[in-house]
Amino acid sequence: MARIGQQFGDYCLIDSIANGGTAKVYLGQHVHDPCHKVAIKILKMGIDDPAIERIFLHEVKILTQLQHPNIIRIIAYGVQDTEPYIIMERAQGGDLGQIPQQSLTPKKICAYARQIANALHYAHQHHKIVHSDLKPQNVFVGQDGTLMVGDFGYARVLQSTQQHSSTPQGWTWAYTAPEQIDEERFGKPSPASDQYALGMHQHMNKTPSSLCKRVPDLSSKVQKVVFKALAKQPSERHQDIVTFAAELEKALSPAIAPAKRSKLSLQWWSAMVVLFGLTVWLISVMLTTNPNIYMVLFILLIIFLLVFYTISYTPARSNKIEAMIKQALTSPSRSGARFKRLDTTMQCDIAERLLAFYESAQKERRFADCAAIEQVIINWLLALQAEEKYPQLPYTLHDAICNTQQPKRQRAVLTLLAAISGQLRSAPYNICPLLISSLLALCGLDAIGEYQPATQLSVSQDLDVADLALIVLSFMGQRGPAGLLLQELRQYFKQYPQQLGDLARYSLECGTLITPTFVPVAEENYQQYEAAISRWIQLRGSYKRTQITPQNIKLCIDIHQTLLDCAEEAKYPMALHICTMLQQASEQATGAPKPWQEIWQNYMKKQLDTGGYVSYQQAALLWTMLFLEERDLQPLADHVLTDYHSSQTPNERYSQRFLSLLSFDWRDLRYLIGLRDWRDWRDLRYLRYLLLTKDVTEPACIALSSQGCAPDIDLLTILMGRLLQLQENDETGPVVEAEVHMLANAALRCLTIGSIDAEIRESALDVIRYLPMRTESEVQFVWQVVSRATERNIYDACAYALGRARPKDNKAWEALSQGQTSQVKEIRQAVASVLQRRK
Repeated sequence: MARIGQQFGDYCLIDSIANGGTAKVYLGQHVHDPCHKVAIKILKMGIDDPAIERIFLHEVKILTQLQHPNIIRIIAYGVQDTEPYIIMERAQGGDLGQIPQQSLTPKKICAYARQIANALHYAHQHHKIVHSDLKPQNVFVGQDGTLMVGDFGYARVLQSTQQHSSTPQGWTWAYTAPEQIDEERFGKPSPASDQYALGMHQHMNKTPSSLCKRVPDLSSKVQKVVFKALAKQPSERHQDIVTFAAELEKALSPAIAPAKRSKLSLQWWSAMVVLFGLTVWLISVMLTTNPNIYMVLFILLIIFLLVFYTISYTPARSNKIEAMIKQALTSPSRSGARFKRLDTTMQCDIAERLLAFYESAQKERRFADCAAIEQVIINWLLALQAEEKYPQLPYTLHDAICNTQQPKRQRAVLTLLAAISGQLRSAPYNICPLLISSLLALCGLDAIGEYQPATQLSVSQDLDVADLALIVLSFMGQRGPAGLLLQELRQYFKQYPQQLGDLARYSLECGTLITPTFVPVAEENYQQYEAAISRWIQLRGSYKRTQITPQNIKLCIDIHQTLLDCAEEAKYPMALHICTMLQQASEQATGAPKPWQEIWQNYMKKQLDTGGYVSYQQAALLWTMLFLEERDLQPLADHVLTDYHSSQTPNERYSQRFLSLLSFDWRDLRYLIGLRDWRDWRDLRYLRYLLLTKDVTEPACIALSSQGCAPDIDLLTILMGRLLQLQENDETGPVVEAEVHMLANAALRCLTIGSIDAEIRESALDVIRYLPMRTESEVQFVWQVVSRATERNIYDACAYALGRARPKDNKAWEALSQGQTSQVKEIRQAVASVLQRRK
């Protein structure tokens, strides 16, 4: 059995949270960041059969694809000592069953039902996953009050690993739909099963006799909506779970009073009266002075009609658009068909308004609103037919990503496309051909297949735009560059089979399977992929790198060929670099051949020097994949540092971004969850040791002090990475403390800028949040920051740092205890938490 202190993956158990019939849940923390807390579920069923273990891992792998703000995210999973475990993000507000029923107002019930329905609908529509065990205890409350559905598909995982058991373990009978108990009578479980469970939330484990008896003042409309969701036959329930939530909200909402004429409307009509009087006066004057009476009358009439149309029609149209958008956000499943029936001008206006809302929600970090808008956009695009004549939404999206005059809107729309592209891979309307050329131009990438970079766009100087554009291209799947490149790869290796043999030999020599393709998703393809990887693991353990035989190479070629055959996408654009390096190695002079490693490293150095931003990042990434030894990483580190210390060159900026990515990895991979190639990063501690030094942070601090009102977010991230490295290496002493003060003061100077961007402010606050708290001097420095602070967010950042405190001696503990008398509530709470932990 699991025990407190035991490590699972990168997390260790620190406390027990709950104990159920099939699993026990623990509170866990990251081994390198004690403030990063998670929930770790240890299933009580032991797995000692490799076949059952594969089933478990595959089932949970499917669940990791669920990425929605109202779904608990799975961070990691595995089987350790026959104990299957799942590591999930932790909801700090408890579960829905712990909320007193008396505190749930109709408005809050509607909001909760909508959030749960959106999560379930997302799983139903885009991943074909039914929850199967929805109940209040599986719906959790986040820190900001957002609901998150947990244990998604958990019953499915349990059933899949119970071999031939006919007992449906993992279900809670009070919330179980009839079809989950008797498939012969009611049919197979479906999304309607989750609708039944959501309807049962109204009864909270009591017999569903009559809602009106339990709540006398409850409308009969509400009872009708809920009982429809509880119909025994799935076909008699609501069309889908989002429809149920919308009908419930409609039934709970009070009758809408007749609209009163607004004060603004009265002002419009007053203006019309004045305008009409002025027109009559002008006509009377012109009749006496101008002989061309009819022309004067005609012109004045046109002016009057135009002004009347503008004043009376525009507000009404705007109000209609607002109402339609509000309705779409409430019931996103029906929005696509509604918008599609509108005239093209109205469609364009609604699309523009949605993008404006998304931009403001991103800026204000209202991620639940972002998710709602994303769902509306997805449904709208899914409603379009393959040969749509006037698709206004796709063209509005395209215009936004090409509009370099509005960089914030451009970044917001690229973020939206990055979030939804993966869910449009099988949509009838293929948006990829419209976007690919422009995205290639923004990234500075060459032509792929029939697509050329758009000539009207130049390479984006905004590295965030370039990153996002590359992510969108990567997420397009088989319809995008990754699918096109896969076809070229298969043809290339068919034409040059010797280079596939070279790739196999290089893989054996470096001990890394150098594959230019991604893991497939389709079940049949994944099984072939899994079998090929198993063969590689067996091969890797059976040969010596210094004694590679022809048989070893033949087996490795077969593995590579299988991976090519079952692949669905190539690693774009990394696979292009792999093919070029293979070709260069095969074309070298036969007299004095160079090692392939030297040829590949020279190619990647050239990409670092002249290849542009995307090539710079791809080359550095590829280097870290292939050359893991410390002696091989040193040339890369030297190259990056040379670029970093160069002045006013593009490579200086590219190296800063690369260093900031290294700093991100110290904290949590959630910051880069959208980057497809991140799976290939290895343990880069030695590379960080070479790069994240005082020689790097000193110029960063100087640069930040001279950048005025627009500090560089990458430089702030580098400062935070250096702080984490100092703590990881347990470096202390006067020199280290002086450097920490320098880093913190640089971040604090950025926070004094009045018009600073919200994202930059968060990066500066991150530096404060990760200040070390190990020695008396380090604690005293934080007290100095608190005493000088005037803003609430700096107090909160200091409280976070205090919560991470790890005092080394009694003097440090005594310095920390001074916070018990602080006037700031958050500071007192953080200190109390640390002191309690000491006991």
